[in-house]
Amino acid sequence: MAQRKRGPAGGWPYHGARAQRARTLAGLVEAWASGASWAQVMADSNLDDGDMARLLIRTIDLLKQLQHNAHMLPQLKEAAAEALRGMDRKPVTEQSF
Repeated sequence: MAQRKRGPAGGWPYHGARAQRARTLAGLVEAWASGASWAQVMADSNLDDGDMARLLIRTIDLLKQLQHNAHMLPQLKEAAAEALRGMDRKPVTEQSF
């Protein structure tokens, strides 16, 4: 099995621009889940519409899997369900890949 790369002291493996990009994408997903409009999210992003839709659709798919995972703590399942309620909306739900 391949070993996962770890940063200093076994922490977050991303540094510099790569870490900033991960934080930016997470912030965009959080904004969408919190009710930001498509126009607001796109104004804060340098992604194309299709790339943003793909990011959100993949996140929605992960949340659906988490809320139905028998091994997840009930609190985490509820958190996934709550995030899903905020994310699964137009125009993202109209997209299909």
